[in-house]
Amino acid sequence: MNSEALQWMPLIALALPVAALILGVFARVRRVLPHVLWLLPWPAVVAAIFGADADPVTLVWLPYQPTFSIDPQGTLLLGTSAFLWSVAGFSIPVFFPHKPPGSRFTIFWLLTMIGSLGVFMAADIFSFLICYVLVSLPAYALIVQESSGTTRKAGAIYLGFALVGEGLLIMAFVLLTSQTSEAGLLISELVAGLGRNPENQVTIALLILGFGMKIALVPLHFWMPLTYTVAPIPVAAVLSGAAVKAGVIGLLRFLPWEGGMTEWGSLLVGVGFFGAFFGVIVGITQSNPKTILAYSSVSQMGFLAALLGMGLLTPTEGIGVMAAFYAAHHVLLKGGLFLAVGLSEITNKHRMGLILIPAGLLGLGLAGLPLTGGFIAKYVAKEPFGDGWPALLATLSSAGTALLMTHFVSRLALVEARPASKAARLQVSWLLIVVASLAVPWILLEHLGLGSVRGAFDAEVLWKSLWPVLLGAGVAVGFIRWGGQIGLIPGGDILALLNPLSKVASDMGKKFMTGDWFLRQWPVACLSFLLLVLLLAMSSLW
Repeated sequence: MNSEALQWMPLIALALPVAALILGVFARVRRVLPHVLWLLPWPAVVAAIFGADADPVTLVWLPYQPTFSIDPQGTLLLGTSAFLWSVAGFSIPVFFPHKPPGSRFTIFWLLTMIGSLGVFMAADIFSFLICYVLVSLPAYALIVQESSGTTRKAGAIYLGFALVGEGLLIMAFVLLTSQTSEAGLLISELVAGLGRNPENQVTIALLILGFGMKIALVPLHFWMPLTYTVAPIPVAAVLSGAAVKAGVIGLLRFLPWEGGMTEWGSLLVGVGFFGAFFGVIVGITQSNPKTILAYSSVSQMGFLAALLGMGLLTPTEGIGVMAAFYAAHHVLLKGGLFLAVGLSEITNKHRMGLILIPAGLLGLGLAGLPLTGGFIAKYVAKEPFGDGWPALLATLSSAGTALLMTHFVSRLALVEARPASKAARLQVSWLLIVVASLAVPWILLEHLGLGSVRGAFDAEVLWKSLWPVLLGAGVAVGFIRWGGQIGLIPGGDILALLNPLSKVASDMGKKFMTGDWFLRQWPVACLSFLLLVLLLAMSSLW
């Protein structure tokens, strides 16, 4: 494929879902779209495979000249996220057994997917902001599919966090653009030298807070267990796997990695490890498998924040690719585990072993079980932690992950099944994501220059990965056998201390639902999407 064609790969990746959204104003197209949602992300998969390191493409005929590119970090997250969007989209009919999902669901699925894919390719600050908004706000309508008091409350809290986080980022972006004399708006140019100027500390703080809310850094995390617990399975899969990685790519894009960030690095390491253990401690008291997975994401995003913090403390060559590699594996694994919850709800008890064994492999793989994809992800991530106390904490966090995932599998075995039509679609989706989660890290390890397969089979490496898994799983067995304190901490944890705010959240939910009824109309949604793009474009001229 020639270089000119490769250069246009990012736009090709977005063209199909954007065209589907716009053409959805026609009723005939609207009736077909729910059946082909799983096909729309595949151009992004192709772009991730063939478009890596191609020259950026700039749309010079638009007012603010948006620029898109696919670098190695974006490649990993784009490809795995697009694959997850596809397999989750393929499973949607299982959860709408009587009729296809309506226009409302399809609109907001498309909008969220466009943002989720675009954020990994946006190279200028305005395009990034547009995609970041799309990956956050439309997801509210997906979360509150079941219109109950619980879902509205969770949706209101999610939306509140999303709006506050985006407000912080907009302030950071304004400071970024005001502190440069350059006319360009490329992210790489705006953040160059950011860490060397003491006057930029407020900007860095706003960036960490804004993106930290997206990845649910403790104590900015309690929206996540509430949201993932009430969201439909396909929605929880893509939000936990793909959408949350908008915060990860934001940290990778906007934080300065050239050095001089030891204070912020220490903060991220401390907060990250605290979140890694906090997620385990609260997660083992939960009974709902979806809530357990949410706290697992809190823990894993904490570990990832600690990894990034080590990169700021002691600049490490390739730290961005290492972090993206770890996050890409989490995309596949966490999406797969949520699909496992959905599959367990429609599977007879005598066949549950076909779900529990692969789910156990995936879950313990997250802790670094040898020969799994998670083992390779941990193998790649170990270098920045060195040999001191950060390495010890990273090892103990692996044991904690094994503890939490063993608890998850034990609760998954207790899920009550109900019959469902089209279950074969979910089984296919589950099988594909399991295979990808186990195999993709092995395939990419040497291709990305992150290590050797032979080195991963070293006896010492295998043992260092195995013993924390055995420790965590053994503690979990004892916890289950001798009666752990299930239900000791409510889902949402510190939100229980903020009960006086629950009425405010409920009132907000009612107001948001009123606006949601209007925005769910397909022509309004499409026009709103185009108007958002135009307003942000024109703002660059003012």
